[in-house]
Formats: sequence, structure tokens, C-alpha cells
Amino acid sequence: MKRFSLVAALMLGAASTVTFAQSPGDVPAIKCEPKPVLPGSALMQDKMVVKRFQGDIDNYKKCMNEYLEARKVAMKANEVAANKAIEDYNALMKSLNDQQKAQQ
Repeated sequence: MKRFSLVAALMLGAASTVTFAQSPGDVPAIKCEPKPVLPGSALMQDKMVVKRFQGDIDNYKKCMNEYLEARKVAMKANEVAANKAIEDYNALMKSLNDQQKAQQ
């Protein structure tokens, strides 16, 4: 029982020293500027204004898609790292339990 208590204390101590959350400041801000602004209805009669407006929308969409793809890549990397941590933890706990059983 003393060994189990020691293992539990070590696990709690290790867990309390690790920071698992990512602060919002670590995530890059969206830098898609300028945001498209809808011209007035009178200006929308001008084909050049419509063309410029559509270009602004296309540029904004491209920027947002690139940002979202980068976020997806980061999320996948975080998922892989989290799964690796879970596997390492489970393997260590199994090993410690097996060692404890062998000593009894």
C-alpha cells in the first residue's frame, strides 16, 4: 500500500507542474485586412467598383482560408502530441502497476 501511495503522490506532483492549456496569446491573430466594405447601391452600378469589391472579397476569403488551414495544421499537431502523451502516461502507469504486482 505504501508503494501505491508513493506512486500516486509522484503522479499528482508531476501533473501539478505541467501546464496543459494554451493561452489565447499563443494563437496567432487573424490578420486579414482590409475587410471588404459594401459600397452603396449607387456605387454598385459602376462595373469598376463591383470588380474592386469582388476582388476585396476574394482576397479576404483567400486570407481567411489560409489562416484556417494553418489553424487546422496546428490542431492536428496538438492532437498527435496529446495522444502521444496519453500513450506515454498509460504505458508508464501499466509498467508501474506491473512492477508493484511483481514485488508483492
